Amino acid sequence: MKLTNSEEIDRFSAAVDAYFNLQIDADRFTAMRLQQGVYGQRQEGVNMIRVKVPGGSISPVQLEAIAEVLDNYSQTEEVHITTRQDIQIHSVPLQDSPASLRILEGAGLTTREACGNTIRNITACPMAGVCPKEHVDVTTHLEGAVLHFLRNPLNQQMPRKMKISFSGCEADCAQAMIHDV
Repeated sequence: MKLTNSEEIDRFSAAVDAYFNLQIDADRFTAMRLQQGVYGQRQEGVNMIRVKVPGGSISPVQLEAIAEVLDNYSQTEEVHITTRQDIQIHSVPLQDSPASLRILEGAGLTTREACGNTIRNITACPMAGVCPKEHVDVTTHLEGAVLHFLRNPLNQQMPRKMKISFSGCEADCAQAMIHDV
């Protein structure tokens, strides 16, 4: 499942430069920054980068890329794993955000639409495909939904964020009953 797009990182990098050179207004830049999963922090000059991990499935190569961003660009020594199966890297200076996104892209990770009024990271039961109680392996449905909504024009300016999850059995490990869909 290909989630990355180097051209949008190029555009974001150009927008960061334009922002620092006062060639783009703050409101327009904020919308672009949030669309790329880069969220402002209360601390001056640093941002949180939210990495989407659809279904919570992540490879060793992807974990190494996250560690590389943490080691090279973050001013902290830890990441946060969210209830949405995202990974947040805090305290990354804004000017280092494009380089951080490129490292993540190299491992097949995206931050696109991890923030803002969009369909957020789509979650699934961590046992999908191997749970002895599941009626259906939801992995195919998860991947289809992720690819359908990622970069979909209808998903770019929603009135509010929307949360989707998939569970394959009655245990509802992904807590589908408390999500929007």
